[in-house]
Amino acid sequence: FIEQCKEKVSDGNFANDLASLIGVNVDAAYRRIRGATALTYHEIEKMCVHYNVSFDSVINYQGRLVPFQFNAMFKDGFSIETYLQQISGQLKALATTDDSKFVITAMDLPYFRQFGFKGLSRFKLFFWQRSVLNLPGFKSQKFDITEDTNVYDELTKRIFEDYYQVDSTEIWTPESIDSSIKQIEYYVDAGMFANAAIPVMLCDELSELLQNVEKEAELDRKLIQTKEGTKSARFQKYQSDIFLSNNPIQAYSDGRIYTY
Repeated sequence: FIEQCKEKVSDGNFANDLASLIGVNVDAAYRRIRGATALTYHEIEKMCVHYNVSFDSVINYQGRLVPFQFNAMFKDGFSIETYLQQISGQLKALATTDDSKFVITAMDLPYFRQFGFKGLSRFKLFFWQRSVLNLPGFKSQKFDITEDTNVYDELTKRIFEDYYQVDSTEIWTPESIDSSIKQIEYYVDAGMFANAAIPVMLCDELSELLQNVEKEAELDRKLIQTKEGTKSARFQKYQSDIFLSNNPIQAYSDGRIYTY
């Protein structure tokens, strides 16, 4: 429980943070951290709320309750940028930890890969915000890839490059590409592209993405060149002929398992 709370303190000064939270001096906080003084119920309650840690998960509760963290997308003040920053932070932690890996079952094309293509990346984020989240600011907009800058470009680029530093096993199906194609078709039919050249450009990028996947599957290795040099990781790709109904990711890092 203490270790999970410690991870939530960004500056590393957990003792001071804990002392302030539960209203004791720093020495008393250290005694609780070492286990010399038992935490009270009210102290545990404050810590669970403040550090966003489930105590059930710590004591290995054996009932039917399954505790997990849920980042709701449909809520007041939702920001796609904040959501992507959380993804970027978690992926960076995997990329910088030895022996990290993840397993993906891909009902859709993994967005990690799509973020390596400017057109697909911008289109996917626009589609999510306009047609999935129904954000009011996008209601009357058409998708235009020709704008010079995009607030998400640097963020999606980091996610794409960090993906190439984590070993991955990916299970695709023959339908994994279907949703991206249907999204493009839908925007063509609904007249939601700024011009007719855009869907052609997106299909070209899809084709290039699939060619890259095929080469990497043959090599059993992901490989890209960046300004910082070559980024590479092990890559195993499987095809499932059984329909997959969602896109779960199971990550393994530092002796722990995370499911998304």
